[in-house]
This record gives sequence, structure tokens and C-alpha cells, in this order.
Amino acid sequence: MKYIRLLFYILFISKTIVTWGGENIGGLSFRAYEYSKDERTSFIIPSGNQGVRFKDYLSVSFDLKIREKGEHFGYVCRMIVDNRNSLNLILVNPVNEKPYLCLIKDQQYLGKIHSSAPIDIHEWNRIKIELEYKNDTLYVRNNGSLIFKEKVTAPDNHSVKVCFGANKLASYTTSDMAPIILKDVQIGLEPGSIKYEWSLEQAVSDTLLQDKFRQMTAFISNPEWIINNANQQLINISLFAC
Repeated sequence: MKYIRLLFYILFISKTIVTWGGENIGGLSFRAYEYSKDERTSFIIPSGNQGVRFKDYLSVSFDLKIREKGEHFGYVCRMIVDNRNSLNLILVNPVNEKPYLCLIKDQQYLGKIHSSAPIDIHEWNRIKIELEYKNDTLYVRNNGSLIFKEKVTAPDNHSVKVCFGANKLASYTTSDMAPIILKDVQIGLEPGSIKYEWSLEQAVSDTLLQDKFRQMTAFISNPEWIINNANQQLINISLFAC
């Protein structure tokens, strides 16, 4: 009987299991335009109606890779501050140009994310977005190097929702999302420190995912997990398949 239950569980959590050879990546692969809007992936911090509280400093860091296949356009990360302002990292694909990442604050285009060396969006990049309201400055770093700086102003004491992929939050709903792979998401409330962390390197069968320190829960829907097996190959697992 227990073997029947185990088989049922495996069938429930995984509609398709595909083994890939090659590099060691892991992480959460986001369903994008190749799926209907209701089947696209969401990863939202925190779960529920509240936001992450912070005073005058916030950092959001993550490992990011754009899949080579798929439509290269859409939201990568949307940060909703105090439920009235949004800071958006977006992948755009202009005609006769290579796709690139840019920042948009509310409806204002802040600029292209670039550095002295070209950013290969199809390789892993460590992105860090910092809001330092004490200095009225927004910083963006890639692999440790400062690649963007912009003046921002706001009073102290804030809350933020951090959304990757699709979301259905009031006034900020979107299903236009880039085909990303994401892992090692960290949030800091003081310079040089990590308050919350999600590695996203292990498949889970729940819509709520606790951070490493068990202090905050994130919401996840329609995930596709890429995990490493013992042979250093990759297994793509789709959970909650319909």
C-alpha cells in the first residue's frame, strides 16, 4: 500500500521529468509566454498581504539567467514600495538589437543596465539592487561591480513586495514575464547583512516556501524546478501540474 501511495505522490508532483546533461545550474525556471497566463510562474516575497518592513536601507540580490529559448521580453523583478511606487527590472528586445535589461520606476524609464564589459544575459549574473534612502540613492550591481546609480527620495519606514514573474497584486498585476531561471534570492535590511534567503535549489511541493532562517514565507505558483542529480545532470521537475 505504501508503494502505491509513493507512486501516486510522484505522479501528483511531476507531470514530466526531463533529464538534461551539461552544466551545473539548478534553480527555479519560470514558465513564461509558452504557457497560458494562469499557468505562468510566480515567486512573491512575502506571502500574504503584508510587505517586508525596512527603514532606510534595502537590498535585493539574486542569481539570474535568461533562457535562450522563449520570447525575450517582460518583467524579471518588480519591487512595490509602500504600495504606491514600483521599481521594475525588465528584459527588452528592440528591433535590430540584442535583448538587454533595463530599469523603470513607475512609468519613468531610468536606463539600460550595462557595464564596461557586455553582460551576457544567457549566463549567470549576480544582480544586487540597493535602496539607500539615507543617501537618497539607488544602486544596481552585477557580479559585485556597480553598473547603475540613480537618485531617489522617500521618507523613512517602508514596506516592499518583491515579485518575480507573474503576479495578481492590485494595481500591479502582470503576466508579461521574461523566461528566467532564478536562484539564491537574498534580502538585506542593513548594509552587509542578509536577513532573508531562499536558495531555490531544492524542489518543494507547497505554494509557501520558508526562507533559510525560517523568519519569512514566500509564495510560489506554477514552478519548474531544475535540480542536480548524483550524476551532475539536470532534472527539470514541474510541480502542481494540471
